[in-house]
Amino acid sequence: MVSLATIRVAAMQAGYPSNKGHLIARLDREGARRIEGAAARGQIGFLYEIATLPAGIRSLMLSSETADAEASLRPYLDAPPSQKKEADRRLAMVRRFKVLCSNGMSVADARATTAAEFGCNPATVKRAWKLVQDVVEGEWLALLIKGYRGSEPAPIAAEIWTAFCSDYGRVEKPSLIAVHERLVALAARNGWGTVPSAKTLKRRWDALSKAQRVQLREGDKALDGMFPYAERDRMDMKPLDGINVDGREWDIRVTWPDGRELRPVVVMVQDEATNYILGWIVVETESGDAYRRALCDVFTKFGIPIRARFDNTRAAANKALTAGAKNRNRFKDNASDIEGILPRVGCTPIFSLPYNGRSKLIERAFGEIKERSEKDPRLAGAYTGRSPSEKPANYGERAIALELFKTVLAEAVEHYNSRTDRRGKVAYKTSHRALFKQGLEQTSVRRLTEAQRRYFFLVAERRTVTPDGSVKLGKEPRVNRYWSYSLQDHAGESVIVRYDPDNLTAPVMVETAEGRLIDDAVSILDKRGFNLSSDAREHLRARRAFAKREKQNAAELVRLAALEGATLPEPQSSEAPAAPIVAPNFAAKTQVRKEFDWDTVERGAAILEGRKLYG
Repeated sequence: MVSLATIRVAAMQAGYPSNKGHLIARLDREGARRIEGAAARGQIGFLYEIATLPAGIRSLMLSSETADAEASLRPYLDAPPSQKKEADRRLAMVRRFKVLCSNGMSVADARATTAAEFGCNPATVKRAWKLVQDVVEGEWLALLIKGYRGSEPAPIAAEIWTAFCSDYGRVEKPSLIAVHERLVALAARNGWGTVPSAKTLKRRWDALSKAQRVQLREGDKALDGMFPYAERDRMDMKPLDGINVDGREWDIRVTWPDGRELRPVVVMVQDEATNYILGWIVVETESGDAYRRALCDVFTKFGIPIRARFDNTRAAANKALTAGAKNRNRFKDNASDIEGILPRVGCTPIFSLPYNGRSKLIERAFGEIKERSEKDPRLAGAYTGRSPSEKPANYGERAIALELFKTVLAEAVEHYNSRTDRRGKVAYKTSHRALFKQGLEQTSVRRLTEAQRRYFFLVAERRTVTPDGSVKLGKEPRVNRYWSYSLQDHAGESVIVRYDPDNLTAPVMVETAEGRLIDDAVSILDKRGFNLSSDAREHLRARRAFAKREKQNAAELVRLAALEGATLPEPQSSEAPAAPIVAPNFAAKTQVRKEFDWDTVERGAAILEGRKLYG
């Protein structure tokens, strides 16, 4: 129930009459139910049932009551814990007093009983009840909170506080006592006045927000950890919608075929939709060539994914793979850059932060596979530890063979893909391999063509064709020359040379700057021995064969030209009208037309071919 005075405030906001009589008449017309004689002490007239009031007035009253309730509870919410505890005890005390009075006990006996139960004086019960007896019970807690708030903190000089925060708020985490001692000496030199005690400064420091304190004392990375991570939903993703590609150095000493002992680098490719490890490769160092080979194996075996997520490092974001991709904040983009392999085959590169498990799912897979492979019993004595401070007791005891490491790593990857006891959101009581195969059956995947497959095996560089029709690869003094008859027509032009970096003696593929194929098998020119006459004779024979072939082609052209000239019809001459005056030209010689001389043509062709005309 609510009084008319309370209703009038909300009614005026809802557009109802402000006059009391007019408001009562309208409420009666709209069905509001009045209750005569129900007014409490201090109220005049009658009350209304809230449920029967018009909807507009009722909603405004409820929102106003909510705001008033929040405002009334603010003193309790802002109070320290000790005062909240005391207010809760006093609330229980007045509620007990009210129950005893409702059960027919006299006021004096109820006070005495309540005081005995709560261990206080009856006068305390009387004072507490006097505060709340005329107020609805929902507001009792705010009234029972004591008004004491403590004294205001003493001001600290701005110079002292700034110096303290600058010294104490460092990632080196200096001790409070050492900072306070330095601050006292600094304040004495600069005349800043008395420095508060170390405990006072620490209380002021603790009053700062936790985010500020963490950023100053622990750094940006710890501050990032305070922000909730983004949970990405992969339920609608299909296999090969996206892949993660990353490399990680294994903490194992491995003996390579040439006898060197190194810690191997493993480059892995993982499917984003199912967490399935698609492929991996073991190399000496993380490089663009390692990423290219790992992606080539995966693209050839499974198909072309839509996206590929990399670290934005020099090795991963190399131009051979990603040149021409958007948002590639690595290296300098030039207009002459050759389009990378991934954009060329229709896969979009995406770049993320290194060593960030929130950006790449494969970071989680690395942890599981490394744990299972590095600490395998067969590799005992070769584990180096995660850092110099975590070296095992048998550090440096031995180095394992490369083939043994690959065997153990293959088993660890197989275990990761085949585990069926998983409890993740992506794979629940099933394996990553089963999910991948199931999704792949319902997905259409683009396959690599033979021409696209070449791009993964061949590295592209831009070169200029020399006047003799050859291109050069490498740097002095180790330069290889490649020559083809078809390159002579492109002398002086800039071309794209694609070659196998693992076999520089193999034929190379040459394209124009626009990507049009010129020759897919341009052979290398072998270097000749300086004093070997056999090599000199071989080179001379090749040069003579080349000259002979070109002479034959030229002679053929001459024959065709002579034949066309002999068979052309003689043009019909038309007599010009006689001029009225003709100037004589005595120096001009008489032109006599001769018949076509076949002997002369035959003799010229013979000279070009290098043969005798007769005999």
